[in-house]
Amino acid sequence: MIHKHSLARALACGLTLAALATQAHAVGEAPAYSPSGKGGLSGAIIGVGADGQTFTPISGRPFNVVVTIAGTETCQVERYLNGAWSVTTVSAGGSTIPMGVYSASASETFLEPQYGVPYRLNATSGTGTCNYGFSQ
Repeated sequence: MIHKHSLARALACGLTLAALATQAHAVGEAPAYSPSGKGGLSGAIIGVGADGQTFTPISGRPFNVVVTIAGTETCQVERYLNGAWSVTTVSAGGSTIPMGVYSASASETFLEPQYGVPYRLNATSGTGTCNYGFSQ
């Protein structure tokens, strides 16, 4: 919605109503992505220490991870950066919070800004099966 004072200023600057409508529609709207052309990847990991196949997303575009857990398995999404696999973390209120650690079925979206960084799923504890899928 365009505020009436903003509308008056925009019209005074020579913007057309069509241009204003286009801008109003775009504000707050999620970016539209064309199909990435990247094939999805799915698999299953069983047992502590088991690793899934690697998925390297196209940088700068969101990708999705779907995890379905059978049993008491806990698994985590890891990324390979600077020669090591690690869990992605977020800092909040002085605490470091791991992202992508699952003990129940879930679907989550990630965004990797760097080119060529692979991701995988790793089973960290429990018993059972962790089925996973990466897509973009």
